[in-house]
Amino acid sequence: MFNAALSLFPGHTREVLLFAVVLMTGFAGSLAVMTPDNEHLIVGLGSVASFGVGGVLVPAATVAMLVCPDQLITTAAAMSLSIRTVGGSIGYSIYYNIFATKLQTNLPKYVAEYAIKAGLPLSSATQFVTLFLTTPEKLATTPIAGMTPAVIAGATKGTQWAFSESLKYVWVSTFIPFVKTTLLIRDSLPRLLLAAWLLCARSCYRAPRSTRPIVLLCRSLKWHVIGGSTRLELALCTTSGRRR
Repeated sequence: MFNAALSLFPGHTREVLLFAVVLMTGFAGSLAVMTPDNEHLIVGLGSVASFGVGGVLVPAATVAMLVCPDQLITTAAAMSLSIRTVGGSIGYSIYYNIFATKLQTNLPKYVAEYAIKAGLPLSSATQFVTLFLTTPEKLATTPIAGMTPAVIAGATKGTQWAFSESLKYVWVSTFIPFVKTTLLIRDSLPRLLLAAWLLCARSCYRAPRSTRPIVLLCRSLKWHVIGGSTRLELALCTTSGRRR
């Protein structure tokens, strides 16, 4: 759909990507409202958000392959996939750390809260929560005062709420600020890309000849990176592309 928009609206690639980012931000960020009781809403929000995610990833890779020479299409595809993989690894580390930290605090709290609401005495809360979270198989053989099937069901419900409340911090504290930052620097993005390609060319200046396709790709993208707003020549790219 977004690749078709690139053909329908030539010269408006930035606007197409901006719409995809807004779509992804609005619906993926809304996943922060998830609870164990609104799974249908979450499925709908996640489904629409997936179109925004695809609208950011796929058209960007398409543009990268269209603007480079035919002999460097595979290099452009490989670079776009590599950047996506590295970014995903960094993001996963951040998100998982936030989620695991919040879950470590929320899990015993919500399990105890819902177990007590289901009828578990306060005097048995520590023993029950410890066994429920560490060795739940021992609940069947360990006598705990006030433990009933309703208490176990309540503790299970508390586990679901603990996961839900912990996961929302992933969206609130990382995803939304990062995308808002992307929107704020949207007008400066061509210059940032230009700086990135300059650094790439500089690092490749004394690189082996096997790495020259990267420099050639940089040369082919020079006016697309700048976006036509500033006619600067990538001197480093031109110099590093010469034969020794």
